[in-house]
Amino acid sequence: MGRHLSTVGPIARSTADLRTALRVIGGPEGPAAGAYSWKLAPPRRSRLADFRVGVVLDHGRAPVSSEVGAALSNAVDALGRAGAKVVEGWPDGVDPAAHAESSGFQVGLFFAFEQSGHDFAPLSEVVEQEALRMASRAAWSRYFEDVDVLLCPTDFTPAFPHDTRPFDERVIATPEGDRPYGAQGFRIAHAALPGLPAVSAPIGRTAGGLPVGAQVIGPPHEDDTAVTFAELLADVVGGYEEPDL
Repeated sequence: MGRHLSTVGPIARSTADLRTALRVIGGPEGPAAGAYSWKLAPPRRSRLADFRVGVVLDHGRAPVSSEVGAALSNAVDALGRAGAKVVEGWPDGVDPAAHAESSGFQVGLFFAFEQSGHDFAPLSEVVEQEALRMASRAAWSRYFEDVDVLLCPTDFTPAFPHDTRPFDERVIATPEGDRPYGAQGFRIAHAALPGLPAVSAPIGRTAGGLPVGAQVIGPPHEDDTAVTFAELLADVVGGYEEPDL
């Protein structure tokens, strides 16, 4: 954990490239680089059948579209056939809706620090939100004592056309109707708030040929556990496919 709540990692066509990129760019920066060194911790497992996989397929706060839900269900079925242990449900102590809102607060707090003179929230609320963030980190740490990774949606929708209207007016079309743009942040908030490594990996395509991704959340500081799981998952769900151009 550094001074930033979350960090954008590399984008690659293969998990092997992700691992290589992390080894190159990971580690302390600036003066801290003279104080300590860092190396990528090894993955917990090397076989898909040995993984203990938490699974959360949906949530009422940001329901997945039927296209995404079908691909996720197929991926979980493939995990079961491969022999992985599947554990359904959110970690004890994690309130998905409250923690997603808290993540949004932390984003606002980050921008308040970056913009001098910006009046964001009273100190009491900042302290309350920081306590919630620490409780989230503790809950996830306990969860990963018995589970290796959590598999959940990256977003409720596959790729969509860009809406150029003002943000609050933008919508995303799904088979179940239009959804607001703002609902997209719900899933990624759960890795960002406690500072967990996460990999977005392809798990299939919609009937129209659009790729569907799933999010693999790993234990604190164990990036290669999430990367390795995504690598092994690709063997049973197909992985990255070059688009027809």
